[in-house]
Amino acid sequence: TTEEKDEEVAKRIFMPSIQLGYLSNLSDELSGGLFIQTSIEYQMPIGLFFRVNYDDYDSTFELEDTQSSIDFQSGKVSFNELIGGIGYRTTIKQHNFLIAAQIGNRYYGFPTVEEQENEIILKLDNRSILSSRYTLGYEFEIDDKAFLAVELFGSHVLEKQDYWTDKIWGIGFTIGVTTTIY
Repeated sequence: TTEEKDEEVAKRIFMPSIQLGYLSNLSDELSGGLFIQTSIEYQMPIGLFFRVNYDDYDSTFELEDTQSSIDFQSGKVSFNELIGGIGYRTTIKQHNFLIAAQIGNRYYGFPTVEEQENEIILKLDNRSILSSRYTLGYEFEIDDKAFLAVELFGSHVLEKQDYWTDKIWGIGFTIGVTTTIY
C-alpha cells in the first residue's frame, strides 16, 4: 500500500540530532574552533547514501593588511556551510563504516578597511567560497533506530582567497547521535 511505501522511505531518512566536534583550519590566518554539524541523510538499501549538511563554526582570524596603514587585523568570524554529496556505508553486525564526498558553499564575513580623511572604517563583507569535504566515519548501533557516530573529515576550499591564502585545507572530527526520523 501507499502507507507502507511511505513508511519504508521514512525509515531510510536519518538526521544527526547532536553532532559536535572541532575543526582545525591548518592556517596561520584562522584558528580552530567548535564545529556544529547538522545533516539529513537518505540511505539506499545497497549501501549508498545521499547527505545534505548545514554546518556552523567560529574562528579567530589574524590577517596582514597590505591596503591600509593598519599592520594587522584580528577578530572573530563565523562560518556556515551548505554542502551535499554521496557516500557509501557498509555494516558488520552492530558496526557501520562510511565514506562520503560532498561539495557546496561556505558563507562567511571578511573584513575590509576604508580610510576616509583621518578615520578608519572596518567593515565585514558577506562572502562565499566553493568548498568540498571528504569524510570517514564509524557508527555503533545503539538500537535499530539510533547510532553513536564518530566522523573524521578533511575540508577543502577550491580557491586561494581571503582567509585561505596560505592553506586551503582543514581537518576535523565530530561525535554525535544519529537517529531515524520515524
